[in-house]
Amino acid sequence: GKFSSDNSTVFRLIILLLPINYFYNFLFYTDTFSTFGLILYFYFGLKEQKRSIPIFITAMLSVLMRQNNIIWVNLLPLSDGMNIIVDFVKRKSISQFMKNIMITFVDYLPIVIVDGLFVCFLKWNNFSVVLGDKSHHEMCLHFAQINHLLIFSLVIFPFINCKLFTLLKKEFYTKKKLITFFISFILILCIVFTFNKFSYVHDFILSDNRHYSFYYFRKIYNVLIIRKIILVYISIVYALVIVDNVNLLCDTKIISFCVCTTMCLIPAKLVEFRYFISIFVILLILVEHNKSNYLNLYNLLFHKIHILLYLIENCILLYIFIKLPFKNESFGNEMSRFMF
Repeated sequence: GKFSSDNSTVFRLIILLLPINYFYNFLFYTDTFSTFGLILYFYFGLKEQKRSIPIFITAMLSVLMRQNNIIWVNLLPLSDGMNIIVDFVKRKSISQFMKNIMITFVDYLPIVIVDGLFVCFLKWNNFSVVLGDKSHHEMCLHFAQINHLLIFSLVIFPFINCKLFTLLKKEFYTKKKLITFFISFILILCIVFTFNKFSYVHDFILSDNRHYSFYYFRKIYNVLIIRKIILVYISIVYALVIVDNVNLLCDTKIISFCVCTTMCLIPAKLVEFRYFISIFVILLILVEHNKSNYLNLYNLLFHKIHILLYLIENCILLYIFIKLPFKNESFGNEMSRFMF
């Protein structure tokens, strides 16, 4: 249960230089400290230091900096809870089931306390998670957030796109792999096009031309033909990823990660790329922690060329932000800068 020392430098650099994460290190946003708190929390949690003061402190810090981090600090308890259910199905022993529940409850007592404090906060804040301007953070069932995440992930981790070359390999065309691919493809295709029906464009997106998300919506996602092509494309790519990483579907930590990702993104009407920072960082941590089981996915996410690409991207993004301000007619001709 410890982080591996092999390629630890690559692991650290990938997280540090992750373009959207790196960019916000220079701005007055809570993302940097929020991400730092979550990294520490998972560092202690995955080292099996559950009943500890560091777990409590890092969980509290994470939630204080970003309220919906309450979802992420419950990822590990959720994963262990799933393991208890799996164990019960296998053994069918109620006494062992109750014993496992009590052990897990005690193990995660620091998180139980944090959850209790969060419930008190919700009551104090009129059962709203948002502390700031609630008008820009209205909640809805925005399932298309998952589509945006999948699309953006292929930009942030470009080597995932290389899975398409799998279609050129002879060993891919076995009965088992083809069946897995077609089932995965049809399921993902149905999901992304269903999610597409629940797609919203926040007023803030199309009124603020300083953010890259403004151009993403206007030039790409709101063009129906381009959107459909992209949705089919991501369905093919991720179906190919599943073919080589079927064991992902049996890992309770990965399942919990998917549940937490859904809970974090879907209620948000506003699409902001910085919302994806925690998701990408936690995925990297989970894959690094158990890379022996996900060697194929690990090689896609932690490719050393990513470091070079990230360095180039970060230089370009910072250059545009610093050196290319523009007079913004939408904001009374004031000087504005391009940013995530």
